[in-house]
Amino acid sequence: MWQAGLDLQPGQNLRHYLELCRRGREDIACKAFHAEAGRYDGPLTLVFPNSTGDRELTARLTAYLVQHGYQPADLYQNAELRRRFFEAHAFTEADLSPVTLRTLDGQPHEITCPKDARGVCEMRLDGEFIYNYFAAWPERQQQGSLYMFGGPLNGRLGFVAFLD
Repeated sequence: MWQAGLDLQPGQNLRHYLELCRRGREDIACKAFHAEAGRYDGPLTLVFPNSTGDRELTARLTAYLVQHGYQPADLYQNAELRRRFFEAHAFTEADLSPVTLRTLDGQPHEITCPKDARGVCEMRLDGEFIYNYFAAWPERQQQGSLYMFGGPLNGRLGFVAFLD
C-alpha cells in the first residue's frame, strides 16, 4: 500500500502514524482522522478503511460523500462530518478482542476471531476481515492499535458507513 506520508517510516504509535499519514496530499481520510484523534486522551483503536493507497481511498470516499450531498473538502472542513467519520471507525479500547464493542458514535460492532485453516485467528468486524496493521508497536497497550479492513472490496465500501 503506497501512502506518501509513510514512505520512510511507519510511525511508533497510532497518533504518530496519523501524523505521518496526513502528509499524503490526496488522503482525506488521514487528514480527517488526524484532526479528530487529538481531541481524545488515552488509548484509541482505529479501523482504517481498506485501500491500495491514498488516491484509491480518496476516490471511494469522494463518491460516497457526493452520493450524500457533500464534497471531498467537507470531510476536513465540516467539523460535524469529520467527527462522524472518525467516531464510526474509533474505539476507546487499546486493542480489539472478540466481543461486542461500541465505536465512539455508540454503534455496536461484533468482533469475532474465527480460525483459518492454520488455526490462526482471522479477526472480523461485523463479518468483514480486518487485520492488525501495527502489532509490534511497543506502546500498543497504552496508546492503542490500528486495524485495517482487508480482502478484496467486491463492491463493498471498505469503510464504515457514517452517513446512512
